[in-house]
Amino acid sequence: MEGPSPNRPAADRRPPLLATDTRRQDCLRHRGREGEMNGTTTITATVAHLLTPAERQHWKLAWLSSVDHKRIGILYMLTALAFFVIGGIEALLIRLQLIVPNNTLLAPDTYNWLFTMHGTTMIFLVAMPAVFGIANYVLPLQIGARDMAFPRLNALGVWLVPFGGRLVRVHAAE
Repeated sequence: MEGPSPNRPAADRRPPLLATDTRRQDCLRHRGREGEMNGTTTITATVAHLLTPAERQHWKLAWLSSVDHKRIGILYMLTALAFFVIGGIEALLIRLQLIVPNNTLLAPDTYNWLFTMHGTTMIFLVAMPAVFGIANYVLPLQIGARDMAFPRLNALGVWLVPFGGRLVRVHAAE
């Protein structure tokens, strides 16, 4: 194996630049001094200049098909956040029904369904995925592991939560 020559300067011993590194350097030169943004450069313009559309698409797919425990934890927490909003809307409707006595905003059966769905949403679709997300993110870091056991099964679990939430909503509405 050929190692770096001691006669070569340190700059020549660096690994070759990738195509994206060249674009980044061009962007930095375009902004003025390297590593410093001037007042006219926006973050969106900088990212658009740094990444091609194919690289942006790959970035999105990398998040959706990741087996990295940190990304899976974040996806669990984002799923919990989305269902938290739905559960909050359900709670708002429940509170609107109870704002005055004998309110007719919701029918009694609808109120009972909404009350049950709010509890189901908050426990099974918010609290549990949030705990799973925090555990997926933090636990491997705490024990010094590189990743979780069975990372593909772990990634499947992320996508079963929204599917299960949708299934509960469709069948509960019947």
